[in-house]
Amino acid sequence: MICKKCKTAVSEIDKKCPHCGSPLKLYSNHKFWLAALIIILLLIIFAIYVMYTQMRVNQPNAPEDPIQTNQSAEPPDGASPGQTVDAENSGMAALPVVSADPGKTQAEIEQMVKNLAASAEKYRAAYSETNEFVSRSGYLYDYPADMYISVKDLTDVEGFNSAYADEEAMILYVKAGDMPQEITSGMDADKLTVFAAYPSEEDFIASNGSSAVIVEGSVIQDLLNRYSADHGQIIRVSSQSETFAAVMRALGDIPALDGSVDVRYMSEDEKYISAVVSPHSDYNRIMEFVLLKTDGECELLIEQIETEWQKFVAINTDAPDLNLELIPAYNLWRDMKDLKTDFTALLDSMVTSGIIAQDEGEPVFISGNGEFVFMEFEDGMRMLAHFDDTHNEWKVYQVLQYDDAVARMKELAKFNPPPYFLIKQA
Repeated sequence: MICKKCKTAVSEIDKKCPHCGSPLKLYSNHKFWLAALIIILLLIIFAIYVMYTQMRVNQPNAPEDPIQTNQSAEPPDGASPGQTVDAENSGMAALPVVSADPGKTQAEIEQMVKNLAASAEKYRAAYSETNEFVSRSGYLYDYPADMYISVKDLTDVEGFNSAYADEEAMILYVKAGDMPQEITSGMDADKLTVFAAYPSEEDFIASNGSSAVIVEGSVIQDLLNRYSADHGQIIRVSSQSETFAAVMRALGDIPALDGSVDVRYMSEDEKYISAVVSPHSDYNRIMEFVLLKTDGECELLIEQIETEWQKFVAINTDAPDLNLELIPAYNLWRDMKDLKTDFTALLDSMVTSGIIAQDEGEPVFISGNGEFVFMEFEDGMRMLAHFDDTHNEWKVYQVLQYDDAVARMKELAKFNPPPYFLIKQA
């Protein structure tokens, strides 16, 4: 080592410099610093462990390992009678708040609702190509955004009077024929149209954007009641129910279904039924319907929904009081373009790996795309295959019934909503 005072080399064991006599500081502090370093490292390791533990606790359940056994599944009914539907659709936004200013004159209110109705229609028209605007409980509603359109949403619209930015008015979206003739003359009575309304004493003043009229409060309330989508609880339709049989009878006259149907989805409330089906002879021809209940039977109300690029607009136009939570969230017009037709390689690999037996036979139902394949075998066993991008391989899971497959798909899917239409409900 080197003496710091005289800069002369000295022995490692000397306590004093033999040349100048200065005391030498050897490694007396090394043990202290080594101990401190060890303590710091232990604290870092402990902190990492705590963070990792928290991540493990808070993260979603990881997929189970792919099954390797061939177990019998429960009967493939899809759901028990009365089972509520909550796996696929979100809840509804709260109804808009409407409040009056007793200090406003009739002329001031008329001027305001004209401006609000015109601005709301400009807003709807500007975004109608990308957003699906529907009537929900009689109000203008952006379905993808899950929100009612309020006055605050109109502030950037050209021509909007900023003096009304804090007002709480009604932005209605109803058929023109359901509003007073004074503000609907010349309009298509069956077309959903934007109106604005604002309380004035016991009545309302309503406008189509160019003219205004006084409407009795009871008339506005009756209008909102007719557009109410509250038709009771939404439940899955059991294949053993009378409703299921009635739907099958109603679909029986459709030539494309060839009399033998696989049900991908079927749910009901007290007024409407939503059904997604495919002919058993063609798994890739998926069709979507809305049916109306009529005295123990049902009738086809809306067909060819699978051809609509804005399906919720199409459904809402024909049935503006239908609860859209009844309708599955996916869009068949878009999503069916990715359907697979050849599953040979996947089925062969399942046999080779022992997931299914050699004598299991071909699936009695199979439907899939590049991400998921759902299949059902003669003995009722159901499988859901998922393509794992990370490992570039298919992983296969056994599912007992429809909701198990929905939950698994929701857990693994890259996009929302997942392609639930691949699953057979009944």
